[in-house]
Amino acid sequence: MNFQAGQTMAEYLVVTIALVSAFYWTANADCPGYDNCISKLKTVLHDKYEGYSHSISAVHQYGDLKASSFESDWGEEPPSGGGGSGAGGGGGGLGEVEGLQRTEQVFSEDGATGYGTLVGGQYVVDADGAVIGTYDGATITLEDDRVIPVRVASIVTDEEGNPSPLLGIVECGNKNVVYGFAYRSGVTGKFYSSLTLSEIDIGSLCHVPSYPVVDTSGNTTSGAIVGSYYYATTLSVDIDESRRVVPSGEVVYFDVVVPDEDEYQDSSPGPGARVVDCAVMATGWDADPDRELLDVYLNLEPTARVGSLDPASGVSCPGSRSVED
Repeated sequence: MNFQAGQTMAEYLVVTIALVSAFYWTANADCPGYDNCISKLKTVLHDKYEGYSHSISAVHQYGDLKASSFESDWGEEPPSGGGGSGAGGGGGGLGEVEGLQRTEQVFSEDGATGYGTLVGGQYVVDADGAVIGTYDGATITLEDDRVIPVRVASIVTDEEGNPSPLLGIVECGNKNVVYGFAYRSGVTGKFYSSLTLSEIDIGSLCHVPSYPVVDTSGNTTSGAIVGSYYYATTLSVDIDESRRVVPSGEVVYFDVVVPDEDEYQDSSPGPGARVVDCAVMATGWDADPDRELLDVYLNLEPTARVGSLDPASGVSCPGSRSVED
């Protein structure tokens, strides 16, 4: 039995050299604008590779986002800040982009300092694309060996790297009738799916701001407030004017002193304490007409409290009703 492997490889090599040679000698005629067709081929391959790389870097990694610890005294002035020099608008160094991009941004636990963009779930890069540290799921280790507790937040940016806030798509003139959620480019004014970031058409509908919600432990929820209601999910593939989104809760503003009555003796906080909270209460929380609303807020088991408007949002409570002294 004769093995032809070496001979076959030699034949392939001869044919390949012939093809490349022919391709090269006809370069100037067939590939105007380039030194030769090989140069064109290298340029095209390089551009396609960069485009693919940039697309992969925009894939969103879902997960729980840890906010700063929640306290019941909602309404205090939120801390200043929002982004350090490293936060950037989407990682830097990626060049011109089309449409919106989603990146994972790394912040200090209180959200006041931005360190950069998380790449590959491990490396933190600054606005110039330089690696400044590594992420282990809870902390980053910087180049000078400092270890800093951090949190990661998903940020959507437009073509110029500016943050694009999440919007509620609503019936014009009635922000409590919601059809879905979307992002809008501050550059082109176009709307994009909150799930896929593909361009969508909202038709004759209008848009209003949405606001983040933290649960009773201070964790950012997957939902948002639009108008006076809470929507448990903000992921929309498209917008359909015949399909409304059903709210999961109601926003209620509490500003009341806990009375010295029997039902509040074991509540937290107890009698004499003031409750101040822009609370999100689950749908149907007030179904018992014989029970005081504050009693439901403090003592219902299981709790009807979904959480609160994120104090860091810096907006007045949008609740349509309140419980006050």
